[in-house]
Amino acid sequence: MTLVNGQLSRPKTNLYRLGVGQPLVIGGTAQPFGDSGAGGQQADTPANFCAHMANIQTAFIAADQARFGGNPSPVPATGNNLFTFLAARLSASFTNLGCGAFGVRNTVTLTRDAQGAATAATFSLAPQTPSQPGTQTTQATPFPGVPPVVVIPIPSPWTPWTPWTSMGY
Repeated sequence: MTLVNGQLSRPKTNLYRLGVGQPLVIGGTAQPFGDSGAGGQQADTPANFCAHMANIQTAFIAADQARFGGNPSPVPATGNNLFTFLAARLSASFTNLGCGAFGVRNTVTLTRDAQGAATAATFSLAPQTPSQPGTQTTQATPFPGVPPVVVIPIPSPWTPWTPWTSMGY
């Protein structure tokens, strides 16, 4: 999504990140991206992004299967409930981002109905690191010494933070 002529584009990546409330990245397209903000990601490469996505999102969705499974899907053609929808989107993101090229395995196994909607999902929770030669890697867990699954209860009703609401718009 942030490629130009099939190559990573720092300006396009930064435009996207601005639109979703993330800090700008530093580093060129041949270098690891890193957040320009304090405490940012110091070795954020496409390979590491894939490993983090596989490790962190898989654990999050698996840990909250009961909660997500009891809610309707936002797109029933993708998944028959919120859990299967999230699992299907994670699996599709893995494929769409080409994560297999970095030696990272798709952690999601889906069961689909005749129309192609996910009806069940299982996960592999084995931690992964990218293995593409020449790729800088980091430990693919959110915080060293902290178990990869941290469940934080979210009060109901949950309201997402949006940057414009804190500015009085």
